[in-house]
Amino acid sequence: GSRYEDAAEAGVSHFLEHMLFKGCSGWPTALAIANEIEGRGGYLNASTGYEYTSYWIKVGARHWQQSLELLADILRNPAFPEDKIKIAKEEQKAGISRRNDEPMTIARREAMKAVFGADHPMARHTEYATIAAVTRDDLVTFHAKYYHPNNVYLGVVGDFETAKMKEKIA
Repeated sequence: GSRYEDAAEAGVSHFLEHMLFKGCSGWPTALAIANEIEGRGGYLNASTGYEYTSYWIKVGARHWQQSLELLADILRNPAFPEDKIKIAKEEQKAGISRRNDEPMTIARREAMKAVFGADHPMARHTEYATIAAVTRDDLVTFHAKYYHPNNVYLGVVGDFETAKMKEKIA
C-alpha cells in the first residue's frame, strides 16, 4: 500500500499494481494473461489502498488450480516490460488530469491534507513528477521489498475441496 512509499515515489504502489498485469514469467504479455482468465469466463482485478494492495481472481470452480497458478506467477514473477511502463505512465497521467472532475474526490484529498498534514503518507497523492520519475528499477525494488510470501494474506472462497486447496497453496 501507499503508506510504504517514500514521498518522492508517491504512487509507486498503485503503479506497480497495474504493472503486474502486464506480463509475468509464464504469461509474457497482458493479452496472454487476459486471454488465460477471460478464456475461462473469469476476471482478475486489483486495488491499492493505504495499508495494502489486494489482488483477486474469480473463475469457475473447475478452473481454480490453473488460475491460482497464474495469480501466483503474476505476484511472484512480474516482467515489468519497459514498453508497458511507458504506456502505464500515460494512463496514470490521464488519471491525474481527471482527479478534479469529482467534487468528492477533491474534498477527500484536501481533507486528508488538513487532518494529517501535507507530508503525511495518508495525505500524499500521485503527481505528474512522481509518475515521470518511476523507473523499472523502482518497481523491481518495491516488489522485492513487499511482495513475498511472508507478507501476504491469502483468502479463498468458493466450491473446492479444502485439502486439495491447502495442498496447492503449499
